[in-house]
Amino acid sequence: MTLGKIISLAGVAAGVLVCAYTGPRSAGAFELQTKTDQGESYNTTSVSFKNNARDAAGWLSLKYGGTVRDMNPISAGPSDPLMMIDVPMSSYQSPLVRRTTIADTRATVGMWDDWVRLTTREAMSNYFKPSTNTPSIYAGNLLQTGPGLENVATSQHLDINIWKSGSTRVSMFGEYDRVGAGFQIPNPNQGKDLFSTPNSTATRMGGSVEQGPISLTLEQRTQQSIAQEDSPINVSNQIGVWLNFDELLRGKRWIPEEMSWLVPSSAYINLGQGRIKAASYQGVNGDTTSDVSAGLSWSRDKIYVSLDYWRSGYQSQLYPWNGWGFDAVLGYHEEKWGVDLYFDANRSMSSYPWEGVLYTDRYTELSGGVVFRRHF
Repeated sequence: MTLGKIISLAGVAAGVLVCAYTGPRSAGAFELQTKTDQGESYNTTSVSFKNNARDAAGWLSLKYGGTVRDMNPISAGPSDPLMMIDVPMSSYQSPLVRRTTIADTRATVGMWDDWVRLTTREAMSNYFKPSTNTPSIYAGNLLQTGPGLENVATSQHLDINIWKSGSTRVSMFGEYDRVGAGFQIPNPNQGKDLFSTPNSTATRMGGSVEQGPISLTLEQRTQQSIAQEDSPINVSNQIGVWLNFDELLRGKRWIPEEMSWLVPSSAYINLGQGRIKAASYQGVNGDTTSDVSAGLSWSRDKIYVSLDYWRSGYQSQLYPWNGWGFDAVLGYHEEKWGVDLYFDANRSMSSYPWEGVLYTDRYTELSGGVVFRRHF
């Protein structure tokens, strides 16, 4: 049985158990989504599921979901360099396999009408970023599966409401993440997902204020490599603003009705700035980081549109890095089914010194496809 089938069955079982515990009236419908797209070097299949339930009194709630992505090369054959490599194995190692699979699950438990929410996330990556180097490099792009947490990432996130009155809410949150050395994801957005940096730990602490259609979030992030005890520490401050235009303009006639579709339903922007703390001999003390992300979404009747953009950078004399990405989705949703068209564009550039010369690696990916949704 494949990993995707195992996790999908686990999601179904969790939904059944939740319904049995809380009663069918308080359980949400189980949703299963399958996505397939094609690129020049691989096919991508994605299976995701989610479920939610709440007890009648509102004291306890549960949300559970997950996604499995499988990038299977379509060019494998007798001439594929991967098929021509003979790599020796010791007796305790399991066979070498392609790094093509990513499984990501998340569960949130809410208590006391969601005044306290605890979210646990766990992901396992069996993926490697495709390389265009010579065939001799491909041996390093294979994974020896077995015990250990090198290709696993975990996260615990706690939200606590401090005060609620009408449409106003004040809350605080904290989070701890640990990413194994062998964990990789496609199109890493270092400013958006802390799972994008392998072999590291990260903490987040902050708070948010919501007033009607506006939400403001302030947080501090601390990230450090676990490759060695005195690794440099990246401390950054983040600010985010989210605006719900539908709620803001409800009942108002500022814009003619025939032009109302031009106004997005919501918008957000996140800004971050950080600095590296390190020993002087490491040569990176004082390096800076920057992150920007923004997005718009429209929801009109059964049609949904979203546009998202992000850019991250690491300013350094020795190891500069920068990347950007753009995502677009156009969807049509009925009560029991839906279909989405999507497009993703991502590009990153990293540099490293070698024998007095600064070498630069560039990685670009363009993808698109169709997502069919079915609600059970």
